[in-house]
Amino acid sequence: MNKTAKILAAVGAAAASAAALTVSTVSDYAINARSKMFADRHAGEAPLPQSRRTVPVTIQNSDGLKLTGHYLPAENPKRTVIAVHGWRSSWQHDFRSQCGILESLDCNVLFIDQRAHGSSEGKYIGFGITERFDCLEWLNFTEAHNKENLPIYLFGISMGATTVMLASELIGPGRVSGIIADCGFTSAGDIWRYAINQKARHGSSGFYRLSDLRCIRKAGYRGDTRSTVQALKNTDIPLLFFHGSEDKFVPACMSRTSYESCASRKRLVIVDGAKHNGSCRADPPRYRQELENFFNNNETVVTDDT
Repeated sequence: MNKTAKILAAVGAAAASAAALTVSTVSDYAINARSKMFADRHAGEAPLPQSRRTVPVTIQNSDGLKLTGHYLPAENPKRTVIAVHGWRSSWQHDFRSQCGILESLDCNVLFIDQRAHGSSEGKYIGFGITERFDCLEWLNFTEAHNKENLPIYLFGISMGATTVMLASELIGPGRVSGIIADCGFTSAGDIWRYAINQKARHGSSGFYRLSDLRCIRKAGYRGDTRSTVQALKNTDIPLLFFHGSEDKFVPACMSRTSYESCASRKRLVIVDGAKHNGSCRADPPRYRQELENFFNNNETVVTDDT
């Protein structure tokens, strides 16, 4: 091997090592909620005042993990909402705008800490793939304590929206009155590809394959294990979709794709000018009205007087 070839080989090896290190570091941040690679996005935020009135609850999931929830009872409840937050976030951050609306609509709310977040146990984030099963466990818990036989809804934001959409095909008929999915992505693989394409001008497919392989080895699932497109073809639960037109974190086209694949009764609300999880902040009256209509439409009792 001549000198030039040796130099090129060394440069190539260095580039490959740098790429591998980048993938290793970034993918660890993506799937490990406890990773401190970057500063906490929500550090210093004041807690919601409602948190003083929440009651802590815990369950143990099928993986043996202790999961924590925060139950906010309504004075005169008409329904119960299981609220599921997003990636590397918290219920207090993601439902900051929606919480007051849910209270005004007489909802009991069970805010959960997703696995590997908050006070819940677990190391790896599943991007909805593993969390969909936790969602079923929380539904079981809610049903067991639903002494008033109130309608139950699932409400997810961002990764939480993907979680509840993926769970929709596993729930079975008659258990959930409706699902609200705000700014969810279609699959782990789709959102990884989108994020990589935003940052890497070249070699994005290679970065994705390396990230996927690392995820399989560390967390036990692939990015394309399951998608909302697949799951929503198999549900009869009514869906209400929200998304901001200016969402650069999870593009609105992903909610459109999920909406188009959904086999059940559905409604898609695109809020002009809203960013990620910004639909409620951008237009609170419309957001509240859409939620109220959704609840009323799914709780109307038809009587037969004949």
